[in-house]
Amino acid sequence: MWSLDPRKSPQMYLVYLATFIYFLEGMIPALPIFWHVITDDGHGIYTAPEDIEPAPVVTEPWPPIDPAAAMPGGALPRLSRADLPTYFFPQGATLPENGQALWRFDGSLVSVSARSKNKAADLALVALVDEILEAAGLPLDVMPKFSKDGRRNVDEDVDEIAGYLAIKEYKEGHRDPSLWQPEGPAGERMAQNGCAVRHRLPRPGFMDENFTPPRTAYAIDTAFIATYHRLDEPTVDHCLFKALLVALGLHPTEGFFFKEGPVTPEEQARALAALALVYHPAVQPGMTEQAFTAILLENDLIDP
Repeated sequence: MWSLDPRKSPQMYLVYLATFIYFLEGMIPALPIFWHVITDDGHGIYTAPEDIEPAPVVTEPWPPIDPAAAMPGGALPRLSRADLPTYFFPQGATLPENGQALWRFDGSLVSVSARSKNKAADLALVALVDEILEAAGLPLDVMPKFSKDGRRNVDEDVDEIAGYLAIKEYKEGHRDPSLWQPEGPAGERMAQNGCAVRHRLPRPGFMDENFTPPRTAYAIDTAFIATYHRLDEPTVDHCLFKALLVALGLHPTEGFFFKEGPVTPEEQARALAALALVYHPAVQPGMTEQAFTAILLENDLIDP
């Protein structure tokens, strides 16, 4: 019968256990490889390369997504009150279950990960988020959730942008909409467009000790984004830009998120300017449309 060696201290066995867990964690990234081998077609959760839908054809190239270059003179444009409906509080659209209010990340660090067959997608997604944060002057730092070898870089309680990219690379049974598609008409339209955003927010309570103040209830815990197409395909970077801005604080409106066609450099700059308003110190998550507009006007952040 197996027993502990009395010559070794309990602390030594804890070291053994920690070492075992360390090596086990290092093996986790390799598990999909084993899964591919034991499946019938050898591709596991992924579609065979010859069966993946071809990239869309674009007759004319769309302008590049470049947050820094989109800003004329290096400064964000100034918006007016009339511009706000382009980016906030859509009418007739279904926002998350907490209703229509302003949301944003309210911490200082956001981790980013991309669920993709191509691990370079993680780095590309982190780079684009970083460019957006810098261009809009947001008080957030970003880092990859996982290191290159698959180990976790950040604690569990750090806010997160979780990418579910290149959905068409996955088999039908592994395109789980519960991971990335919001409920309601807006979610259905996002799925049809192949570009989606869903937030995980604390649910507000209204009874005694269960009450959650608006600032806490609308502080984003995790933003899930999804693209149907791969990162190297035409127009997908425009989807990703819009999805990330909505993930960070804009709303899925007709004038921005659901607008068809490319996001021109001017539109990129104006959207970044709108996002910067969300993170101004005078603004708080959970604000209604009226409160948000009033704060912007009182602080001379927009034109009347």
